Amino acid sequence: MTDKTEKELFLETQKAAKQGDVEAKYNLGYMYFAGYGVEQNRPTAVKWWLEAAEHGNHAIAQHSLGVAYDRGYGVPQDQERALKWWLSSAEQGYADAQYAVGYAYINGLGVKQDDTLAVKWYSKAAEQGFAAAQYGLGRMYFEGRGVKQDAAQAVKLWSLAAEQGYDDAQVTLGNAYVKGSGVKIDYDKAVKWWLKSAEQGNVKSQFLVGTSFVTGMGVEQNYAQAAVWWSLAAEQGHPSAQYGLGTLYADGLGVPQDNQKARNWWVAAAEQGHVEAQEALFLEAQDDAMKGIDGAQHTLGLMYYRGQGVEKDDVQAVAWWHKAAAQGHVEAQLCLGGCYAMGQGVAQDNVEAAKWFRKAAEQGHDQGQYNLGLMYISGLGVPQDPSQALAWLNKAAAQNNVDARFFVNKLSNPSRPDYEPDQGKESDLRYN
Repeated sequence: MTDKTEKELFLETQKAAKQGDVEAKYNLGYMYFAGYGVEQNRPTAVKWWLEAAEHGNHAIAQHSLGVAYDRGYGVPQDQERALKWWLSSAEQGYADAQYAVGYAYINGLGVKQDDTLAVKWYSKAAEQGFAAAQYGLGRMYFEGRGVKQDAAQAVKLWSLAAEQGYDDAQVTLGNAYVKGSGVKIDYDKAVKWWLKSAEQGNVKSQFLVGTSFVTGMGVEQNYAQAAVWWSLAAEQGHPSAQYGLGTLYADGLGVPQDNQKARNWWVAAAEQGHVEAQEALFLEAQDDAMKGIDGAQHTLGLMYYRGQGVEKDDVQAVAWWHKAAAQGHVEAQLCLGGCYAMGQGVAQDNVEAAKWFRKAAEQGHDQGQYNLGLMYISGLGVPQDPSQALAWLNKAAAQNNVDARFFVNKLSNPSRPDYEPDQGKESDLRYN
């Protein structure tokens, strides 16, 4: 007996569905949905599921229709219709639908939010061993939502879900063992569950396992293993793992010492708002800035200006940008010009602003050229001079500066009805 091809199975299912076979109607809908043996067509998938749901009371087809309406697969998104179909399926005992109904009630999707009804439907699905429902119901017991608060019952439910490999339950169960919530504190068991979750790619667990290897909680301290787990979490964008991994590289713990890798990971964490990473970068920049490194001086100015790793201080920002700008750092010159133009951290002074924008412009910085051009348009800090304005704006426009192109068109076509001779105000300046 030879195996049938996808196309043959599709044609066989299609024939049975057209002859009224309810199971075949559901399966045909799935084939259209997944593109199995036929080109994917979600509206047609919904059509066949509707046939099975309405004429055959097919619970799985009803649940699938609910998913389609919930997510807008092949039909306009409609959460009320989604709930209608999920309820039809749930009342037949289909656990996936029971969980979906509970989720809808707890989040108020297509229905008024109701914790009590959420517990009811989560309980029905949980009794059938549906892991997500066991986990969700555990959360309800832990938080006392729709049911009397009971941390021990929450742990029992999380354990059931965790034993089935549900990773969110595994990490939550590990947390319970660390905090002694509904169970005795047991660090070994905590790490055991975090590991199971981490091995499934759960980023929170990967970070926690890495942290355990650093602190020696529940496992023997091992910086190399910490680096392995923090690397996995860091690659998934976990900011605390990125900061921790950077620290391991900075100190050479478990990995070869590498300042550049340390900085790269700190930057990744800092960009997500991680305060300790921002502080680490600040201290690094401060150290290099004190050595007279212009790039570090500019970076330190930015950190003072933005309040990253240190309290925001425009005066300090200007001071460090002055040091970097004096060494020819073009970005610092641009920022310094902007501060003088706007009076941030220093007395407002258009002459000084124009001076620093010119220095940046003469180094070929398109934004410096653009800003200097605007100052010549308006006569801010320099004599008003349309020809000089056009010259500098053309230089910026040649570097694909969109704002400069706009003003070049304006100056080149003063007869245009939308031309306004007073354009080129301070509010049009761009500097950081």
